[in-house]
Formats: sequence, structure tokens, C-alpha cells
Amino acid sequence: MNTDLKLAFSVYETIILLLERKCTIERIGLCFGSASEEGRVILEEFTEIENVDASSSSFSLDYTVLIKQINYYQQKGKSFLGIFHTHPLGHSLLPSKKDRYYMQYWPSPFVWLIGAFSQVLAFEFSFNKVYQIPYTVLATE
Repeated sequence: MNTDLKLAFSVYETIILLLERKCTIERIGLCFGSASEEGRVILEEFTEIENVDASSSSFSLDYTVLIKQINYYQQKGKSFLGIFHTHPLGHSLLPSKKDRYYMQYWPSPFVWLIGAFSQVLAFEFSFNKVYQIPYTVLATE
């Protein structure tokens, strides 16, 4: 675990604006960008998708939509590197039991961003453990 995580300002700004809506169901976003062998991950693009669960305490992806988005961003030279979701209604910013379970199935490097109350934390799953990782927001483009 040695991820150097950077968020483009536009990605961070979009996430914060989404959090300010104070929705009662979990919101989901897909993060795309670039990763180096040295562990540098830059999240450069963000797209919100529908939460199939429409729940305040869980989310599920429509895998048809996921594949379409991955293909679209791959054509732009970007890799699928992270999932963002909210924890509304005062839930903790830490990954839930369900989050931790599904984290193990995504290849490294892969980042999970969780947001609530205008705060965003980043996590990764490595060596059968979940780690919080620091990130830097890049200056405006």
C-alpha cells in the first residue's frame, strides 16, 4: 500500500456539490484517470450513475451502465480507478461492512471515496485490509 492519490479540482468540486444536495439515498459516482507503476493515481474524470438500490444505506451498480462508462472513458485514454458513494443521514464516513466486502473484488490500484457532510475520505483495499489514504486536490485546470 503506497498510493499517492490526486483528485482533479473538477472531480473534487463535483463531489462536494453532490454532497451539498443532502440526498436521502446513497449517490454513486465513477472515477476515471491514470495510474503509474509507482503508485500515483490521478482521478481526472467523474460521472454520477444511478443507485439501483435507491437506498439510504446501500448502493448497487447497473453493470451495463458501468461497462458503457468504462468503454467510453477508455476511448479517451482513461482507466476506471475508483468508486465514490455517499453515506447520507449521519452515517459514518468509514466503509460499511458491505463496502469492505466488495472492496476485495476490485483490482489494485482502486480507490473508494466516501462522502458525507461536505467531507470526503479515500480508502483502498490491500493485503486483505482496508486502509484510509490521504489525497491532494490539484489546482484548478
